[in-house]
Amino acid sequence: LAAAGGAKPNTSHYIMGGARSVARTTTLKVTPFADRRAALDGAQFVVNMVAVGDLEATRIDFEIPARFGLRQTIGDTLGIGGIFRALRTFPVLDQILNDMKEVCPDAWLLNYTKPYAAGGAYINRISDYCGGCRYDPRKRVGEDACPFTAGYWAFLHRNRERLASNPRMGQPLSGLNRLNDLDALVEQEADRGSAAP
Repeated sequence: LAAAGGAKPNTSHYIMGGARSVARTTTLKVTPFADRRAALDGAQFVVNMVAVGDLEATRIDFEIPARFGLRQTIGDTLGIGGIFRALRTFPVLDQILNDMKEVCPDAWLLNYTKPYAAGGAYINRISDYCGGCRYDPRKRVGEDACPFTAGYWAFLHRNRERLASNPRMGQPLSGLNRLNDLDALVEQEADRGSAAP
């Protein structure tokens, strides 16, 4: 398990602590890297967890819209705050993807950096990671439906009741009401189970 540190000097300590915590119950060995390309070299899976600009930038995501009367509870995925976050995060994601193309072209990217909703579409638009795949990231149901897209909606449907009390989940959950293929999607994903596509 390779852990590449952040731009701030004190973040490497936290990144290593988190990686060691994850690896504690496994046989994985954690290796720290100061250089991202060295950490990516030969990787099979890449977990993206970055916070570009840290707390100072997030504060701006709220303050600027508030000056114009736009109030938001959480501004990290959708709305104006999500756009601000995307504008500073996507250039870094672009650098990561370019490095991956060169040093680990077959690796899977697991994106845990918000905005999640825009991240998958952006990766599809700016990279060729989805180009050679037989699945279409825009489709939820059918032989060529993307398992990640279908899995996302199936997860929300399966956990709708549990997530309903979380105010942050209101918008994603309301998206389920707009899906005209929800029944077919749920049946498809139930048939798939936990098997890989």
